[in-house]
Amino acid sequence: MSDIDPKIEELRNDMNENLGQRESVWQELGRFLLNEGESESESGLMQEYRSAALEIDSRISLMDHQVQEIDEAVKTLDTLKDQDEDLKERRSKVQSNLTLLQETLGEDLFHLMNSQDLDVPWKKAFDPLVKSISKIRDNETELFQVESSAGEKNILKGLVQRSRMTLLKNKKKSMESSQTKLFQKCFTDALLMGAGKGDASSKDADLLAPWFRADKEWQALVADEEKADNERTVLKERLKELCGARGAKKRIEFLDKEIVVERERLDEALRKWGESVTGDTPEKLLSLPEVKDAVAKIDLLTESAIQINVSIEKWEARKDIEKLSTDREYMEHKIETLEEEILARKQEIKILKKEITTTQKEIDKKKSFAGEE
Repeated sequence: MSDIDPKIEELRNDMNENLGQRESVWQELGRFLLNEGESESESGLMQEYRSAALEIDSRISLMDHQVQEIDEAVKTLDTLKDQDEDLKERRSKVQSNLTLLQETLGEDLFHLMNSQDLDVPWKKAFDPLVKSISKIRDNETELFQVESSAGEKNILKGLVQRSRMTLLKNKKKSMESSQTKLFQKCFTDALLMGAGKGDASSKDADLLAPWFRADKEWQALVADEEKADNERTVLKERLKELCGARGAKKRIEFLDKEIVVERERLDEALRKWGESVTGDTPEKLLSLPEVKDAVAKIDLLTESAIQINVSIEKWEARKDIEKLSTDREYMEHKIETLEEEILARKQEIKILKKEITTTQKEIDKKKSFAGEE
């Protein structure tokens, strides 16, 4: 088996590798020139290659930025989801604390006002509570009187008293039940009227200090919730602008594919740009070490490519010689075979001619015997 084909294949692989190395040098040179900035020595075709490369590079940068912005927006939205859980937990704790303080401090503030006989503007806030307490006491007095006479022997009067007692008890429960809410309402009204906002040394300010600390926590929570809501709204609007109806995941997939295509185009544009420079290098560009080095590399690789190509042509010539030699041997063998066939045919013709002569003599003999001319 001939070793010519493997050798030619090896040389062609070397040629492809050489071409790949040259393209790599051209690309790197084009990239260097792109990053270096426009040179006065560039003109014509070089400027066209620069413009094409810059346009593609700009598109890639824009798409890269979009991918990064979308990715960051999605991550931030995920973070905001986790933050929402924290905010809900904070809201629950702060609300519970405020409700508890509202219940306890309402009573404490009322008792402080009564025990210290404070003359303050917010005292009026507890007027509804004072009236409610007065009604409860009146109800208790009436209930006591009814209970005291519950043993009335007169059946009709006894039924009326028991019915009255039931109504009074239910009324008492209802008023006591609403007392907590009334304390909360009066407490809120007192705050609106300035309770706890006077001199820091005042007793109501000292009493309500826990409330104002809790209220600050509430205001901070509300501010954090508003900030998170605003940030979420802005991010969703921006994602809508960037992704349209595709959604973030599909938009990123689309952009990634486009970036791959554009990078291939950029590599090709840089290759052509670098090839144009090394093919006809302006003197000013040759003063740059990177350009000079690239030109030297291309010259060496080109010389090597020429040698490889000559070797390929020589081996292909050997292959042609081998094939032609094989063809010649085949044709020579075919000629020999044909010559042998010709000799055999000639011999066969001689025999046939001899047989024809013999047959003719036999015919003549038969005719003579039969008396035919």
